[in-house]
Amino acid sequence: MFQSMQTTKKNDEVFFAKDKIVTLNSSYIASLKRKAVNNPNNRVRLCAHKRDKDLLHEMFLVHTKNTYVRPHKHLGKEESLSIIEGRGTFFLFNEKGQIVRKIKIGNYQSGLVCYIRIELPIYHNLVINSRYLVFHEVIRGPFDSSHAIAAPWSPPQNEKEKVKVYLKQLGKASSALYYAQ
Repeated sequence: MFQSMQTTKKNDEVFFAKDKIVTLNSSYIASLKRKAVNNPNNRVRLCAHKRDKDLLHEMFLVHTKNTYVRPHKHLGKEESLSIIEGRGTFFLFNEKGQIVRKIKIGNYQSGLVCYIRIELPIYHNLVINSRYLVFHEVIRGPFDSSHAIAAPWSPPQNEKEKVKVYLKQLGKASSALYYAQ
């Protein structure tokens, strides 16, 4: 059964729940997956918080296999991810763009890492290894784009050919690296 929820649309990728009690079920997550597939950036986010200025941001995100998350770091903000469905690789980079750690992630049943919390400003990104990656993200608000620093050594999302080359390099580099569990 499809779960109805009142939302407001910030843009084609971001929705805010309006309800005072936010609940999700598999039908609603399926609707988020459809939205992600139909989004040019191959992703969608449902914010359980109500506004960008809220002090706690809880989001449910769906990324498809084709999603590119530019490596970035957060200044003065902790961040955590809990994997609900799918698999991926979580990369950590030093200031020069060298991979310092990669973590295979998946839901609890996968036996992989299903929760990550970052308390330091380190460059990181996600590479999706399944058709979808559904995860819950929590970060301290309020939202301020200047608190997220894009890695200068990584291609911007709109440079599609450079992104393809970069993702291919990540794939090659990952096979020689230790997976932290």
